[in-house]
Amino acid sequence: MFKKFIILLVVSATSFSAVALSAKKVLEQVQENYANLNAFEADLTYQLFRGHDSEKVIESFNSLHCKNESGEYRKVSNTEFITVSSLGVSVQVNHNDRLILLSNPTNSDLVDASLKSSLSYCNDTYAVETKEGTDVTLLFNKMVQLPFSKVVVSLTKDNWISSLTLCYSSEQNFSKDFYHQDYDQVKMKITYDDFKTKYKDKESLIDVSKYLTIVDGNFQTTTLYQDYKLLDYRTRK
Repeated sequence: MFKKFIILLVVSATSFSAVALSAKKVLEQVQENYANLNAFEADLTYQLFRGHDSEKVIESFNSLHCKNESGEYRKVSNTEFITVSSLGVSVQVNHNDRLILLSNPTNSDLVDASLKSSLSYCNDTYAVETKEGTDVTLLFNKMVQLPFSKVVVSLTKDNWISSLTLCYSSEQNFSKDFYHQDYDQVKMKITYDDFKTKYKDKESLIDVSKYLTIVDGNFQTTTLYQDYKLLDYRTRK
């Protein structure tokens, strides 16, 4: 989950200044928290801002993300993502478009994948103590084309990630008028609410039996979801 992300954060904190060394030490402590975390449950809130310094929310949505030894479940708006370990399949159920997509099993981190791949280009890192814990700031090289120019990792006093603030490098057109362009900087804040390091799946979320059944070794939609289109994108050996 966070393990590879935190490792890259630690590696990125390579400045020889005192503040950078402080940040590296904090991130090493965070790594210890997530190193052996195999189960979790979290409510995520995504908030979009216009401008890197803005505190006015333009758009927001919530997401549920949980995982244990049986697999993984995510829900974003009206789309569910389910990975069942015993079946060796990941299922995406799009209720808006009435689509069920099958793919090879994937493990999704709670952080943006493009962020992880960008951390090796970190230009500067520093840590600041707050009332809630610590804020670790990553500044990226402007000469390199990266999705982010700045990332702030907010931590609790126990060194668990409470939020990620992502300042994107490119601007976005905020205009709702097709004939008018209105570009500005973009900031996304991801808040991890009610994060738990255990998950028992009492609601059977990591289960695809209500959507799919297996007939002669092949997946088919159940009667309840027979009007959903089933697409299989798995690669077979």
